[in-house]
Amino acid sequence: MPKRRLGAETSVAKRRTRLDDLLVELGYFADLRTARGWIMAGKVVVDEKTTTAVGLMVAEMVQIHLRGLPLKYASRGGYKLAHALSVFGLDVREKVALDAGASTGGFTDCLLQAGAAYVYAVDVGHGQFRASLAADPRVRAMERTNISQVRIADLDPPIDMAVADLSYLTLALALAAIRSLFREPGQFDIIALIKPLYEDLRQEDVTDLVAIEPVLRTLFERLSDQGIHVQAVCVSPLLGGRGAIEFLGRFRASRGLAPDEAARLAIEDAHASPPVALAALVG
Repeated sequence: MPKRRLGAETSVAKRRTRLDDLLVELGYFADLRTARGWIMAGKVVVDEKTTTAVGLMVAEMVQIHLRGLPLKYASRGGYKLAHALSVFGLDVREKVALDAGASTGGFTDCLLQAGAAYVYAVDVGHGQFRASLAADPRVRAMERTNISQVRIADLDPPIDMAVADLSYLTLALALAAIRSLFREPGQFDIIALIKPLYEDLRQEDVTDLVAIEPVLRTLFERLSDQGIHVQAVCVSPLLGGRGAIEFLGRFRASRGLAPDEAARLAIEDAHASPPVALAALVG
C-alpha cells in the first residue's frame, strides 16, 4: 500500500476524512486545537482555495497547502534525514544513493541538497514524487516499484549508500532486501526511519517510551542475527502520524552497538529531545 504524500502540498489517501483530523494524522500539528486554529485563521488552502471550515470533509487526491509554513524539503521526511546525517556525522557528497520508499521525495531532496551525486528514488506508488525532483538529471524515479523487485543490475552506477522510509513492513525484512543491492555485500551503509508501529508495537503505545524500548531491542536483535548491525541511533525530530514517536538508525555490516544498548540510547535521546509536529519545527 503506497504511503501518503507529505509536504507543503499533500495528496491524501482514498477516503474522506475531516480536514482537522487529517492535519494531525499527517503530523503537521500535534493536536486538533492547533490544527483548527490554523484552519480558522485562513492558513489552510485546499485545492487552491482557502477554507475556514474545520470539519470540511476532504476526499481522494485533495491538495493541501499551509500558508506561513515554508518547507526546505519536498516533505517533512527531509528534516528527519537531515537530522540523522548531522547526528551521525555522515557526509553524502558525491555519493550514489538509493531512496527506498521515496514517496514525495523528502529523503531524496535532502540527499541532493547535501551534495549526493545521484539518487534512485524507489516507491510502490505513482504520481507522488515531486515533479521538480523527477526532472532532475541527478535522480532516477522508479515508481510502481517494490524495493524487493529491484536488482543490482538495475542500479548503474552502483550505490554507495541507501536510505529508507517504509511503511507496513518490518525493517527486519526491508533492510535485508536493501542490503542485497550493494555490489559488495559487506560494504552496505543504510540509514532507515524506524517506525515502532510496524515492528509490532500496539497502536495505543505509539508515544509510550517504556513500551517502545523492548520493541526496538527485538528489532535490533533480529537485524543483528542477519549481520545488519546498528552503528548509531537517534530519535526523529518530528512526530509521525497521530503523534507517533519514530527513530532513525544507521546500519552496517561491522559490529556496532549491542541491541540492548542501541534501544536504551534511542529512548534516552527521545527523553532528552522530544520530537515535535512539523509546524513547531519550521513555523
